[in-house]
Amino acid sequence: YVKTEISDIGNEIEIDIRGSHQKAKIVSTPFYRRDVKTK
Repeated sequence: YVKTEISDIGNEIEIDIRGSHQKAKIVSTPFYRRDVKTK
């Protein structure tokens, strides 16, 4: 979870992924694109 006071879009934070600290950036949702294939 991210504290409200640092959750502004564009803020860079450090997260813990299984003991490894990684940089991350707060983005707006949706944060991924679905590939929609049309016929």
